Amino acid sequence: NTDSDSEVLLNAFAHELQVRGKLEPTSDDIFASVSEVHKRCRGAYGVVGLIANYGMFAFRDPNGIRPLCFGVRHTDQGDEYAVVSESVVLDSLGFELIRDLEPGEALFVDTKGKLGAELGLDRGEVRRHRAFYIIDRTIPVAFERGKDHNVEKCILLRRFIE
Repeated sequence: NTDSDSEVLLNAFAHELQVRGKLEPTSDDIFASVSEVHKRCRGAYGVVGLIANYGMFAFRDPNGIRPLCFGVRHTDQGDEYAVVSESVVLDSLGFELIRDLEPGEALFVDTKGKLGAELGLDRGEVRRHRAFYIIDRTIPVAFERGKDHNVEKCILLRRFIE
């Protein structure tokens, strides 16, 4: 028993991959396993993981509630990929944003740098509401125990609800 949703998702994915019975799964096996996870697991999730000596996988919930995007960094040794929940992280690490993963989409990058993506047919139909906050991040803010520096200058500009 666990209270970790990440552990549940990982176990569901590992089980689906194992039932395919291959020592070296193909990207199609990865995508098929993700599709089965989407059928078994409801909720909001964005998953990124590594399969040792094989590659990196990522997938987004069918309803697109949790964000995931990916980017590339070109090096002399070849292209490097990163998957993150916010594109600002890609910028800070020197990666170029490729795009957001679509709801229900899975991504796999093998150890040779070959990128594959598949959009599952199991798209969600849940109607959801989102709240968006725009915050002025140009004002430096720091927090220390007992002190707030410039916090009063951080302005919540607007709240959007769709």
